[in-house]
Amino acid sequence: MVNKVKRVNYDWDTIDQWRYEEKLSYSKLREKCLEVYGRTPAKATFSHHYSDTTAAKTLLRQQKYREGIRGRISHKMGRFKVKHVSTWVPEGNNYANLHICLTQKLKGFKSKMEIRNGIEYPDFNIHDVIPYLEKTIKLDLVNETAISALTGDTINLKEEFHLDHWDNTGGNNFTNMVILTREENMLKGALSIEEVVDFSRKIVALHG
Repeated sequence: MVNKVKRVNYDWDTIDQWRYEEKLSYSKLREKCLEVYGRTPAKATFSHHYSDTTAAKTLLRQQKYREGIRGRISHKMGRFKVKHVSTWVPEGNNYANLHICLTQKLKGFKSKMEIRNGIEYPDFNIHDVIPYLEKTIKLDLVNETAISALTGDTINLKEEFHLDHWDNTGGNNFTNMVILTREENMLKGALSIEEVVDFSRKIVALHG
């Protein structure tokens, strides 16, 4: 089990007094914080807090990261991690059997409750995901492309793309992750790959 580091709420008004009234350097501020709080912010945190130039540069760097392929993938990972996968069971038209009807509706209610109450994030980050996608779908960070696991087409990641759960019952770990275009993801929906292939064959047989 991973031990979580306890979050420290620093009193920045007090730290500001140390900074401006006692004219303490960042190193001395860190020593003071260690003495008072038992932990200390990094020097970069002090630099960000006290320097408008550093804060502006940090904001620009963050914006550039969010607009890049790594930042965009990292942003989409949030929704990937908490997707609630449930198996749809049709109620049918037999509403005379109230017990079955209520049982199915209760399952749906519980699913919605789980979503509202939150789902624990799997323990992975962008540094785990990038090498995996580079290996499995030839993610190319330089050219911003990937190979669709569904069609084999090259996906232009400068356009809209989705992080999808390849197996809808396979959970939210990154080993179940692929990149699809918006259209491919809409086509796949909640179907298994076997069902997608079966439907595709029927469509091709009918329409040639």
